[in-house]
Amino acid sequence: MEVDELRNYVQIANYVGLDALVEAHDADEAKLAVEVGARIIGVNQRDLRTFVVDTRRAAEVADLL
Repeated sequence: MEVDELRNYVQIANYVGLDALVEAHDADEAKLAVEVGARIIGVNQRDLRTFVVDTRRAAEVADLL
């Protein structure tokens, strides 16, 4: 998803009184979520290719949030 599109979705949700849950898989996506104003960010710890869970992923991203 492009930055402007994500920002638009977050703004629409806020406009109608909702908070958007923005999912991040890595540090870059977490930074993007913060940049567009997301207030709720879920860190997906599952590798979507192998379905292996890496519990370190959330810890690596936590400092950015």
